[in-house]
Formats: sequence, structure tokens, C-alpha cells
Amino acid sequence: MIYKIKHILSNKKFKSKVEFVCFILPALLLLLNSSIIPFVMNIYFSLMKWNGVSNVKEFVGLNNFIKIFTSDKAFWEHTLFTFKYLIFFVVAVNIIALGIALLLYKKSTMNNFARASIFLPYVISLITVGLIWQFIFGPGFESIANITGIELFSRGWMSEVDLVLYSILITSLWQNVGFFMIIYIAGLVSMPSSVIEAAKIDGANAINTFTRIKLPFLAPSLTICLFQAITYGLKLFEIVLVLTRGGPGGYSTTIVYNIYIEAFQNSRYGYGTAKSLVFFIIVLIITLTQLNLTKRMEVET
Repeated sequence: MIYKIKHILSNKKFKSKVEFVCFILPALLLLLNSSIIPFVMNIYFSLMKWNGVSNVKEFVGLNNFIKIFTSDKAFWEHTLFTFKYLIFFVVAVNIIALGIALLLYKKSTMNNFARASIFLPYVISLITVGLIWQFIFGPGFESIANITGIELFSRGWMSEVDLVLYSILITSLWQNVGFFMIIYIAGLVSMPSSVIEAAKIDGANAINTFTRIKLPFLAPSLTICLFQAITYGLKLFEIVLVLTRGGPGGYSTTIVYNIYIEAFQNSRYGYGTAKSLVFFIIVLIITLTQLNLTKRMEVET
């Protein structure tokens, strides 16, 4: 028996399996503690009427979910605003980032400096970004209006319904364009130069080179950028919290900010977690659909 145990322990396959388990176990425990257990607890809390603090929890079953889909008009209005913002953000950030990447992907000292300058806002915390633009849209624009006399700068960018979406959008674009630019630059740099040179020899102009050669090669980068842009847009919270606090009149409240208000300000934690699960399903459906479509495009190209 002892001989068999020694033989098993000395076996190379067994040793490799033990090493694999030892290396993977900390990551699995971390994932279990940070994601899986909280998710299961969220499902449990979503079936309760609970304020998040008291020891008393009342089981209400699916009533929280029924209320969301039947009588919570505010949640769906905020969902509509989130999707409106999402469409503008996804389109704008990808077009701007790709345009900048096409201008700066070639190596040079000036291009490197420009890349670093554009990427810099991405490493700033979202709370700080919100505070910076709160100043710009407030005293900053007021000073510009006094100097130039342009009426647009004198308006309340954070308090008027027809401008608040654009104030959030401008802030998000300023903070994120650099990140998406880097992804597109990586895609452009990885292209084989021989293909582009061959196209030029064949007489292809800049538009044909971009649409027929560069754009198909950028399909993997586009997949990543669309996924990142969609998930960022759906989870928008910090900028709204600092910049508008959901105003004016709750118009700029996003889904995540609505969940935050429900759970932590209205002290309806059970109802808030039910909303978070509905939001999780929405995000899952959208991201899986997007990944499926863009991956299919990659295969075709």
C-alpha cells in the first residue's frame, strides 16, 4: 500500500495535476468569493422585502419582479435614457477613436506624445473626471459665454433636459476615447504592410484601402471595442452621480443609478437586487448578441 502511494506521488502526471490545482485554486476561491457567492446571495435577496440593514426579512417570492414589469414606470424610463445614451456613446466613441488611430498609428515622436495625451484621461478616476467636467460645464462655460457672447455656453448643460445627455456624453467620450484608440492602433500596427503596399501598387485609393483592407483586418479590434463600449455605456454610474445626480427631475438617471437609489437611498435592498438581476439579464442578452454578430463578421472577413 505504501509502495503504491509512493508510486502515485512520484508519477509525473499526478505531480502536474497537483501543481495545476495549486495554481488554479487561489483564483477559483477569489472568483467564488467575489462573484459567484454574491450573485447567489443577490438571487436570495431579490425574493425578499428587506431594507438592507435590519435582521427582519420578509419573503415575497416573485412580487419584486412582478412590480418591476407592471408598475415601475420610472425604471423603464431610466432604461430608455440609458439606451439612448448607449447608442450615441457606442457610435461616437468608435468613430472618433478609429479616426484618431488612423492619424496616429505610424511611429513618430509627435504621434507618441499625442497618443499619451489622449490616453491620459482614461487613467483618471471617474469621480475626478466628473468633478473636472462639473467645473467646465459650470464656471468654465460661463466664462467662455462672457468672453465670446455665445448663448450656448451660457445655458445650463447639467440642468436642461435637451443638453444634459450631451454633457454626460462629452464627459464619457473625453475619458474613454484614448482607451479605444489604443485598441485600434494595435490592430492597425499588426496589419501586414505588404498587403497595403500591394494595394497601392494596384492603384487602390485611400478609401478603397481603408474599406477593403484595413477595416476587415480591424474586425477583432472592432469586436473588443464594441463589447467594451456597450458594457461601459450600460454600467454608467459615477459620472452621472457626480455631474447631474440624475437631474433635471430624474431625466438623466441611468439603470445603475436607479438601482443605487432604490437599494441605498430608499432602503429597499430586496427590490434593488431584483432590479439588478433584471439589468444583468438585459446586459447578458445585448453583449451575447453583439459578440455573436461581430464574431460572425470576423469569420466572413
